[in-house]
Amino acid sequence: MTFRPAAEVGVLQLKGATRFKVGDKLKLIPGHCDPTVNLYDWYACIRDGRVEALWPITARGAVL
Repeated sequence: MTFRPAAEVGVLQLKGATRFKVGDKLKLIPGHCDPTVNLYDWYACIRDGRVEALWPITARGAVL
């Protein structure tokens, strides 16, 4: 399996017998989030499949 992430998009290329079905979960961890973080009001912090905390995006809507 090869994954080549970019700032906003990524390509997942499967090799061999690895297959995903509708409903399967795939966890991707971005290297950074700055290009899109300003589009949201909160980070949803998830652990073990449950929302554990909501962190506000304090600079959301800021005008300098």
